[in-house]
This record gives sequence, C-alpha cells and structure tokens, in this order.
Amino acid sequence: MTAFIAAIVHHDLTCLIKSGKPLQAELETAWDKIFNEYLTISGDSQIQQILALLKEIAIITNKLTLIEIIVNQMAIKHNPGLADQLRSLGFRFQYNDDENLLRELELTITQSKAHLLTLQQNKAELEELRKNEGGAATEMDYEMQLSELSKFQGFQLDPDKLTVSAYCAILKRFKNFYKPQV
Repeated sequence: MTAFIAAIVHHDLTCLIKSGKPLQAELETAWDKIFNEYLTISGDSQIQQILALLKEIAIITNKLTLIEIIVNQMAIKHNPGLADQLRSLGFRFQYNDDENLLRELELTITQSKAHLLTLQQNKAELEELRKNEGGAATEMDYEMQLSELSKFQGFQLDPDKLTVSAYCAILKRFKNFYKPQV
C-alpha cells in the first residue's frame, strides 16, 4: 500500500473538514470519492486487487450472517417473506410450513458452506497479498515521500493543498525520472 493511502487511512476523517460539522456519512462519502480518484489515477493494481477482495469478503460475510439469521428465525416460526429472501439468495427449496421445513433449513446451512469455503480462500489470498506488500506504510512514510517529492519538484508541497491528481502526477514523474535506463 502506498504511503499516501496508509497515511490517509490512519487519519481521522475529520481531516476532510473545511468548515462546519458534517455528518460521519458525509465524511465517509468524501473519503470514498478521494480514495476512488486515487485508485483511478494511480492505476495501482495491487491496491485494486486488495480492495476487490475486501469487498468480496464483506459481501460473503454479510450473506452468511443473513442466511444464519433467517434460518434461525424460520426454525422458530415460518415466515413467507423470509422464505422468499432465502430463495432470492439462491436456495431452491419450498420453505413451506410443513414437516419438510426443518430439513430444508438444514440443507440451506449445508449449501451455504460453499460460501464459507470461498470466504476462507479470499481471506487467504488477501493475507498473501498483504505479506507481499512489504509492511504497512505509516504517516511518517507519507511525510518522507512528500519530502522527497518536494525536493524533486524544487519547492515544498503543501499536503493540505495537494490534490490527489497532482500527487499521482508528481509521483509518476518522480518514478519515471529515477527509472533505471536500460
């Protein structure tokens, strides 16, 4: 993960406030916009792969939790709406209020274990990507990188005024300038 991302991730989102008292949701929306802009501009495929895995892990975890909650509720009392929800999650049982209901719920749990295997594979892949990152960058790494970029530019870069696109452009120029000539 680049020092830029790590520094921002470890900051309190209140650093995004220019004035007033925004809601937490507004801060998160602003951060998402900045982060997505960085990913688009930087083209860092490893970060994009990590984010895709994190998203998939969250989706599967939520799906498994939802299945467990619905099955537990249905085991207590039949609910046609919850039965429809299980069917919308890909389970093809009737879930009628009859003697087959408990068996169908057990089969639902058994089939949902395929999601658990996918979840474990994604977590293992994420762990492998994180191992290959070379350690988490810190705010100090970001400050050092800004210092080097400032030196390269010939003037002090103001982190409070530096846009994501400008940061990425300067970093790209820096890397190209110091790229080994073959």
